[in-house]
Amino acid sequence: MGLDMYIEYSHYVGAEYEHRKVTGSIDITTDTGTQHEKKLDIPLNTVSEIITRVAYWRKANQIHAWITKDWEDDVKGDISGEQLIKLSGICERVIDSLERQELVKTEVEGHSGKMNEVMVYPNKDLAHELLPPQAGFFFGSYEIGEWYLDDLRSTVEQLKDIDPEKYYTYIASY
Repeated sequence: MGLDMYIEYSHYVGAEYEHRKVTGSIDITTDTGTQHEKKLDIPLNTVSEIITRVAYWRKANQIHAWITKDWEDDVKGDISGEQLIKLSGICERVIDSLERQELVKTEVEGHSGKMNEVMVYPNKDLAHELLPPQAGFFFGSYEIGEWYLDDLRSTVEQLKDIDPEKYYTYIASY
């Protein structure tokens, strides 16, 4: 259980309308985990839209907070490609500020003279300003560290092909 987040895109097909003259076929087979595969029998003329997943995150609470900051409902809503591209740019700025990290030696508590090496992110100000972690039930870590940075890198990678002219749907479950 936890915060799962998705960006989806709905491709309008409208095959149920004869005047659209949609042609083609649907040939999808799923592995049911048994000895037999299952072919999905979907008549083309019943397809109104096809929804595809564009991005997925798990417990990336800073991304969730940014997307839903002005929404009444933080579970589902529409978001423009322009906004997603803006989010990707913000992630890149924060990544750049956090990649200036230092390896610091610290004394292990209770063990005089024993030292540990710890990675420190000395400049977290931009992260706190632009993409602060958000508290919530099963929302993951609130620390700005390697997992946080991985979420930002993943966001940039997943949003690299976003079309600024399109609208997408954001869905969160927790």
